[in-house]
Amino acid sequence: MDAYFDQTNRILVAGDRIPAKFMLAHYGGAALDAGELKWRIVESSGGKVLAFGAEPVGRQDVGAVRTIAEPALRAPEVRKAVAARLEAEFGGVANSWNFWFFPKRQPMSGEDLAADPMLLGFMKERYPGIASAQSAEGARRRIVLAPAGSWTARAAAERGVSVVTFENQTGLDNVYLGWWWMGSQMGSVLNDHPALALLPHSGVFDQLLFRIGREGTPLPVAEVEERNLVMFGEGGEHCYAYLAERIQKDGTRGFMVSGLDLLSDTPEGTAILDGILAWLRGR
Repeated sequence: MDAYFDQTNRILVAGDRIPAKFMLAHYGGAALDAGELKWRIVESSGGKVLAFGAEPVGRQDVGAVRTIAEPALRAPEVRKAVAARLEAEFGGVANSWNFWFFPKRQPMSGEDLAADPMLLGFMKERYPGIASAQSAEGARRRIVLAPAGSWTARAAAERGVSVVTFENQTGLDNVYLGWWWMGSQMGSVLNDHPALALLPHSGVFDQLLFRIGREGTPLPVAEVEERNLVMFGEGGEHCYAYLAERIQKDGTRGFMVSGLDLLSDTPEGTAILDGILAWLRGR
């Protein structure tokens, strides 16, 4: 038994519809009697059951793949982001699929943030009160978001404020399964860093992160020491950085984001950026 999912519909916010279509290919010795497809959603850590139910399924004759149920499932209510499994069973046949579920996000204040005009449109709804970095008010903010190498980023660093730089945010997904068509992301890891506290990751760049993965920046990177790499990995001829702390000459800490699409409105991308800002605010 299998279900139709891909990496773009297994990261959901509480209350979102889970687009589940359960399919069965039955090549046993006899038909399966009518019964129920039983399903449940279980936290990966600890095994807490978040939701469960059943759907009637008619007799299933021996034969090729067919859809047996399309239940109206919803992402469960959670207090914090969790990794979970959707488990299903019918006629002694079972399978499971990995998910991330996020709570409904409340806007995070942007009163201490400024953004380059190129990024401001992406940030206004997420961080109410954020200012343009090129305004008089923006010049007083303690955290600046800007494209890597921009005048805005350089000016903010010279003022001694925290800078989060972005590059390689767009382009095709940089993930290819199989040795015959390798991209430049073939085995990346995520360190246990407070900036990733809102992301229920497993420590590796697994399938649930694929849709925000682009090409990172080849290592080494100026002002980034190995111990300050947060997300990085192998990529054929180079190793690449995707997320790292950047320490300025005066000791001020910022972040480099490269090859991670944190600007699109995805729960996982927003969680990473929220985590970066929360950590910088606590410094």
